[in-house]
Amino acid sequence: MKQKCIIKASTRSPKLSLILLDWSCRDWFGALDFLNEQDAPRDSYELIWVECYDRVADYVRGHVDALITLGQDGLYHKHKANNAGLLAAKGEVVTFLDSDALYPRNYISTILNFFFAPMAMPRAILYLNQMRTKAMRPEKPTWDDVLRVGDWDSTGWNYGQGMSVSVREALLAGGFDEHEGFRGFHSGPSELGFRLLNFGLEEVWLRKPVSWHFNHENSTGNPTPDDEVAAATIELMSHWPKVPTAFGPRPFDSQNLALGLVEGRHLPLRENPEARRRRLLARAIPKGLVLMEGFTDRADIGEWASTENGWGLELTEPGVNFRARVSNLGRAHSREIEAKRQAFQADNSPQRLGELVEAIVDDDEDKARIYSLLAQRAFYEQGGLKAGEGVGNGSMVRDLPNGDG
Repeated sequence: MKQKCIIKASTRSPKLSLILLDWSCRDWFGALDFLNEQDAPRDSYELIWVECYDRVADYVRGHVDALITLGQDGLYHKHKANNAGLLAAKGEVVTFLDSDALYPRNYISTILNFFFAPMAMPRAILYLNQMRTKAMRPEKPTWDDVLRVGDWDSTGWNYGQGMSVSVREALLAGGFDEHEGFRGFHSGPSELGFRLLNFGLEEVWLRKPVSWHFNHENSTGNPTPDDEVAAATIELMSHWPKVPTAFGPRPFDSQNLALGLVEGRHLPLRENPEARRRRLLARAIPKGLVLMEGFTDRADIGEWASTENGWGLELTEPGVNFRARVSNLGRAHSREIEAKRQAFQADNSPQRLGELVEAIVDDDEDKARIYSLLAQRAFYEQGGLKAGEGVGNGSMVRDLPNGDG
């Protein structure tokens, strides 16, 4: 299997990251023109193109901020491509788009306003719908072409594109499910979107703007025969409860995409290892656990603190190792606490008692600050993975295949 390759890395510091996928099937890249000509400031968003295989189109390279190829073998896996985009995203919010649609000029500004105009970012999965036509796509479609078509219609609620969510929320949910059952056409951003509902996020659909999609050759966008389905997809489906479902016009793949929602499951059946690492390191470890007896005596603390996450720069002075730095801080706090204690003993007033409490709390807060990232690392390693090991987060559906293909 070929390796993932970063063909082009983004140099922007955006608020929003737009992810577009290809699996060596796109024969028109005009969507990028519409996305580069928005009314939102260009520095407010980045375009990330992820190719499942290894094709590099020069037009794409010249019109995106980041270009990644995954070198996949066999039937493509869009969830792995979405994860590659999610993990490369520099924005606070990520949007998963159809890579062969037309986008009006206010498309991106609408997403930015939804997430960043409020005082606090809404805990929501935002969808913008898509209109489709049976008319074949012109060679270079324009808005005049859109106006000439009379049969535009929606596909119901089109969960396969136009989904936006906070990057933090997406990572805390483990990203997209990389189970082998989601190879091929039977996949999409709604797998993550549906699971995020189990975290209490709200699903929001805006009436406008919408994207516009012309018909084209091989309209499924599938370079393999339309009836080619991963064996794991069929197996995954066979474990579904035999009950009616209302999750979309194609019950076969839609049921699999909604499986995590129906089960009330928060995490993927097969989690991307890097998404898992970021998720676990993002947890807030309780301060009391950080200061538990024995934790600060871990043998690896000094070495790790001097090499990871910039702690060496923040806590270690030239010529002074980490443990000495912590010891010096501890001695300074001890002297301060002892002075406040003596002052209180000489004057048993509420004011002196309050000053003693403040000194004790300052000591605890500094210790927690110093050791918090170390605690994250220690807790992550305790449940960590061996190199190359896959992640299975389990399921309420018994005897589910492990996704090894």
